[in-house]
Amino acid sequence: MMGPQHRIFGGLCGAAVATHQGGTFTTIAMTAIVATATAHGWSSPDVDQTGPWRAVARALPGPLGKAMKHRGVSHWPGWAVLAWFGIAAMPADTRWALMALLIGWTSHVVGDVLFGKVPLMPWGAMYVGLGLDTGGFLETKVARAAMALGLVYLLYLPVAVTHTLPRIA
Repeated sequence: MMGPQHRIFGGLCGAAVATHQGGTFTTIAMTAIVATATAHGWSSPDVDQTGPWRAVARALPGPLGKAMKHRGVSHWPGWAVLAWFGIAAMPADTRWALMALLIGWTSHVVGDVLFGKVPLMPWGAMYVGLGLDTGGFLETKVARAAMALGLVYLLYLPVAVTHTLPRIA
């Protein structure tokens, strides 16, 4: 999955989780926005495409350097599981923002399972995924439009249920 689609998918996943938890319009919108922060770019699993990461990967010997390639250790789904347990043990007032960031990170990995492959082992072995065409018509046109419509729908749900828009005091 490419960058713009990762961001839309991160927002959609954030909105879906917040909606499922009965969030208000504001909570759903903020969760979607915060989730996009880690869905793509240097704060996402694609940190493995940044200059500093690549420099470290080149400096490491054999298997360690290989594990740090793109869609290697940073794309391991186990990080999301470990982070979820860590966040669940934190005080409630810090949990929301960290969970929204984790939703964005996890959406990136799920997107790469759909349009590519991710490792089942942290050292970058045993890859799984559907392997759909990254950057192809399905991703750039069909999936992008479907995700954008889904996000709009999830943001509309609380307004439709309460028949009120958020007010700015």
